Amino acid sequence: MKTSIWDILTGIILLGILCLIGAFGMILLNPGIPLNPFPPTVVDSQNVVTPIVLPSATMTAPGLPPTWTPVPTKEDTLAAPSGGETTRLRASSTPVPTNTFVILPTFTPSKTSRAGVTGGSCQIVYQDPQDGASKSKSTAFDTRWTIKNTSSKEWRADSTDVRFVSGDRMHSGNDLRDMPYSVGAGGMLDLVIGMTAPATAGSYTANWALTEGNTSVCNFFVQIRVP
Repeated sequence: MKTSIWDILTGIILLGILCLIGAFGMILLNPGIPLNPFPPTVVDSQNVVTPIVLPSATMTAPGLPPTWTPVPTKEDTLAAPSGGETTRLRASSTPVPTNTFVILPTFTPSKTSRAGVTGGSCQIVYQDPQDGASKSKSTAFDTRWTIKNTSSKEWRADSTDVRFVSGDRMHSGNDLRDMPYSVGAGGMLDLVIGMTAPATAGSYTANWALTEGNTSVCNFFVQIRVP
């Protein structure tokens, strides 16, 4: 009888199966033999199980990029008193807070301070427009004075008048006007008189005074220029 290739392969497979069955039988009878791929845990004489310690994973910190280290330059090197050199790093530009001063508008007294003639004295502490100011032809404007009573006598409204004395008549209305209110010694008087610039170019001056009867207690004026 002729043996085929399939018969040979079948025999080999059966032999392999028998070998595996034999190996499993030996492992069952003696689990500690080298054929066992999963040997049992070793138990010592005191019935203490000795665990199998597997190596643990060790975390390695990632490397950081190198930091920049400033290198002192020639201008960062100072000469020491002994002749050696002492290096220093250049100071960083750190803004230093400074005090910020707020400039408030200040009161500027007029340069036309003039004392009264008789019966007391006064000081012009404010005037608008200033003497020599330019006004267009036939332009209406208000002249304002703040006058300080520098005498020791009260200017009483019922006996003191505001009077146009001389010069160029640029105001409208009467030349004699009542003082608006009484002013004690050291007090302030605010006067406003409406005026109109002349229609002809030139320099114009209007002289005014505070009077008590025929006595002048304070003289003041305004001077403008018409181009």
